[in-house]
Order: sequence, then structure tokens, then C-alpha cells
Amino acid sequence: MACRSIFCLWRWGYLLGKQAIGRYGLPLYLLPLAVGLGCAYFLFAQSSLAWRNLVLTLGLLPMLLNLTWLMLQARVGENRSLLRMAAATTLGFGILMLGRAAALFAWDQEVDDLLRAAPPWQGGHYFALFFMEVFWNLVFVMINNQRLGNQLRETQDELARLASTDPLTGILNRRSLLLAGEREFLRASRYGRPLAVLAMDLDHFKQVNDRLGHAAGDRVLVALARVLQGQLRASDALGRVGGDEFIALLPETVLEGARRVAERLRQAADQELRQVLGGQDLALSLSVGISVSHPEDASLDELLERADLALYEAKQSGRNCQVGVERVQTAGADPSPDQAGAAPALA
Repeated sequence: MACRSIFCLWRWGYLLGKQAIGRYGLPLYLLPLAVGLGCAYFLFAQSSLAWRNLVLTLGLLPMLLNLTWLMLQARVGENRSLLRMAAATTLGFGILMLGRAAALFAWDQEVDDLLRAAPPWQGGHYFALFFMEVFWNLVFVMINNQRLGNQLRETQDELARLASTDPLTGILNRRSLLLAGEREFLRASRYGRPLAVLAMDLDHFKQVNDRLGHAAGDRVLVALARVLQGQLRASDALGRVGGDEFIALLPETVLEGARRVAERLRQAADQELRQVLGGQDLALSLSVGISVSHPEDASLDELLERADLALYEAKQSGRNCQVGVERVQTAGADPSPDQAGAAPALA
């Protein structure tokens, strides 16, 4: 039974005190080995029940005290009260061990005499030892289950984050951006609020990969995503939908407001790209296509298509500019976007 108690305490120390190995030193967790050697000596070389029990008690006390401290310091949320009870019980068991050691020296009899006499304190000691083993194992299982549950939740959160973000830039990927866009489009349609979409593309980005390598291209994309995210509001959503293509969703934003945001993004990107390239002679810039929702829009796809059309016009107009389109109810209107000027009609 003493060996089981040593193993139980060592397992507890391993669970709650991994960090304590560095704090208190590894010898604290080698005490079971020393206790075992001491008990073997007083069993085979010099038989003495009192000394064996004293070796066991003195070996277990540091572990009991350390375990009590770790349980009081542990942050385990809902099991805090249970740990405090376990700490108090562990400390009480240590006191019981000291009392039994003193009683054995006072008894000064051999093992057979002790077993035949069966004094009350001996039976109480075995009962307390059995109770402690059951209680320790119960708390061990509960804390271990909570630890595994926390690890599972952390893993699930990390998987959800990886599934929703672009692995290179850390912003939303295409799927997550479209899901966010669907929610914002439904909200905008229900309450009659505007929703602006900015479709952005890096001009001449292929030159970076061809001349400086794909690693340099990745640095450019990461820097661009960072500067774009820094210029947007917390309520806005930014995602990477292609190699060098980005889309921003701007709730509660009309066309003129979206134009101002697009211009701010274009200028900030221009400054950031100059720094990232480090003086390289590459004509990198940002083209932006803008569209704003309309009550007659049937789906988010119409809004995205208009933004793509505006981006195409920006590319055709010489790049490094913004073009905005807005759907209006004008019969026979010619859907020709106007570069950085008044919003054109798009039937």
C-alpha cells in the first residue's frame, strides 16, 4: 500500500507540477527512488518497522507539501474548490503520517506483534490511506479530463482559425470572406442600409515574382495585407481571394465614403510597397474597383460582379487608380464606369 501511495503522489506531481521540476529541481521527483532504497535497507539489511515507516514518512512529506502548494496555486476554473479540498486532505494526511511514525517508535514492536495487536491508530491509518488513494485518483481524473477538454477546445479554435484565414497573410480567405459578405448583404437588404465592396489588385505584381522570386512576392502580399487591414474599421472585413487580389467589405458605407476609403488604401499601399521593395525599380501600385449595394440587387454576386467590372475599368484606365460603379434605376442607361468621378448608371 505504501508503494501505491508513492506512485500516486508521484503521478500527481507529474500532472500538476511539470513546471515545478524547473522551480524546485528534479531531485524532488526522485524521492520515491530514495524512499524505496531506504525501505529496502531497513527491511533486508536491518529489519525495523519504525525506521521503515520513518523513511517513508520523511520521503513523502516534501512531496505532500509540494503537492499541496501546487494544488493551491493551480488555475483550473470550476475545479478550484475541489483542489482546495484535496490540498487540505493531503496536508492532513501528512500530519497523520507523522503521528503514525511517532506511534510506531513508541510501540517498539515487530510487525507480527503490531498485526496481532491491531491498535486503533493502525486501523485508522490504513483507512485514511485507502481514502486518500481513492480521493487523489478521483481528483486526478477530473483535472486530467478538464485539461484534455481545454486542449481539445484550443485545438478546435486553432482549426477554425486555420480554416477561416489565409495562411500567408492571416486575413480572411475567400470562403470566409464570402460568408461574411452574405451576412452583411442580407442585413443591408433587410434594413435598407448601404454595403460597399472594394475589389483590389496589385499592378505589375508578376514582375516581383519573376525578378525577385516568390519569397519577395510573399513579403509584398503580407505587407500589403497588413497596411490594408490597418486602414480599415473594425466592422469592415478584408480577405484575400486570389494571388494578389483582395476584397474589402464596408458596411454602412455609401459610394462617396467608399471612394475616400479606397483612395486612403491606395496611398497607404503605395508608401508601404516602396519600403518593402527597398528601392527596387518596380512599378507596383494598387488598383481599386468600387461598388455599392442597391435595393434591386438579388444577391451578393451582383455586387461583386460590379466591383470586378470597376476593377477591370481601373486596369484599362492606366492602373494605380480607383473606379466606382453604382446601380441606379435608369432605363437604357449605359453601364460605363467613371474613373474617380461621379457614379455612372448601371442598369
